[in-house]
Amino acid sequence: MVRVLATVYSANPSAQSEPLNGYKYIRELRRVVDLKVIAHARDKADLSEAPFAGDIYYAGSARLADSLRAVTRPLFKESWHLISAFDFLDYITFEISALRLAKRLHRQFRFDIAHRITPTTIRFPSMLARLGIPTVSGPHNGGMTWPAGFEHLAREEGTVDSIRGVGNALHTAAGDFARYAKILVANERCGAVVPQRYHSKVVEVPVNGVDEVLAQAPRAGDATKLVFIGRLVAFKCVDVLLRALVRLPENVTLTIVGSGPQQAKLDGLSKKLGVYRRVTFAGWVPQKDTYRFLQDAGVFVFPSVRESGGATVLDAMACGLPVIVAAWGGPLQFVGREGGVALSVDSPKALEDGLVAAVERFLADPASGRDLGLRAQERIREQFLWPRKAERLLEIYRDVLDGRTN
Repeated sequence: MVRVLATVYSANPSAQSEPLNGYKYIRELRRVVDLKVIAHARDKADLSEAPFAGDIYYAGSARLADSLRAVTRPLFKESWHLISAFDFLDYITFEISALRLAKRLHRQFRFDIAHRITPTTIRFPSMLARLGIPTVSGPHNGGMTWPAGFEHLAREEGTVDSIRGVGNALHTAAGDFARYAKILVANERCGAVVPQRYHSKVVEVPVNGVDEVLAQAPRAGDATKLVFIGRLVAFKCVDVLLRALVRLPENVTLTIVGSGPQQAKLDGLSKKLGVYRRVTFAGWVPQKDTYRFLQDAGVFVFPSVRESGGATVLDAMACGLPVIVAAWGGPLQFVGREGGVALSVDSPKALEDGLVAAVERFLADPASGRDLGLRAQERIREQFLWPRKAERLLEIYRDVLDGRTN
């Protein structure tokens, strides 16, 4: 078996988003490679119960990580772009100690490949490539540009686009792009962040996956039962979704699962538009509990215009729901040509018009929605189940070791 050393700055089976993905990557990789893992000390308690806990080693400072988040979370509330940017001090502390530990482990186990899996942000350079063996980094998300019709949301969202040059300078100083054997990116738009001279190293590997394909939701194709799942922030364009609802028949309802800084604003907008009786704000629920909302829905709607991933889209597809997404970033990659409906992002009005037209199509022909949901499930089976993703990484490792390029 290929001997792999993986570092995961975030990996936690009890969390959501990046930490949960980090855990699932190492959980599945160990089935196809001989794997040792360096994780962050803050995740030690949760990872100690993993069936492969004996192959996990720890670096970094839990105290520093917790102290930074204690300051940045209340300061920036739910602006995770900014919170993550200020994690850099903790990240560098982790990287320095992880490299020292990696060198000791390499002397003992003689690894074939090193893989920096998380953080998913490509802005933070890595020292792991200094280990002296072929190194893979990613899959990385983020760094995406805005669709031209939605650039006004950059100010409202409070992203850190204006300091992207800092990340570029850090990579230049670290020289890590030149040392990587492969740079994995979530999608083509995330890959555009990598300097052109290194594009031959770029491989697209979607960040997210799903554990299993479920029985098709009983209401699949019923467009009177719409559901959205996600954080309530500007770029998710839930306001556009509410405006589309105004133009749809009275029997069309929308359940919004999630919380965020825009929740009060969106609740007020639903009242202003006169659709509040048709909208249910379910609030935040753990990811494992979102499936009951998917099983009760007929169509999944997700008009987010700055989504490098979009795990909830894959969850909906796994439940056999027809999905309606914005044609930008991760969701567009997930649905492909036949796995869902991808809408124009030329402008908010174009997105709204597309939402209305797509829902009206399913209202007129629910069977077409059910069929689309079945095709979505087949796409999940082919590309997005976690075991398949681990197999894809093994293919990449073997390409590296055999000296093959893209």
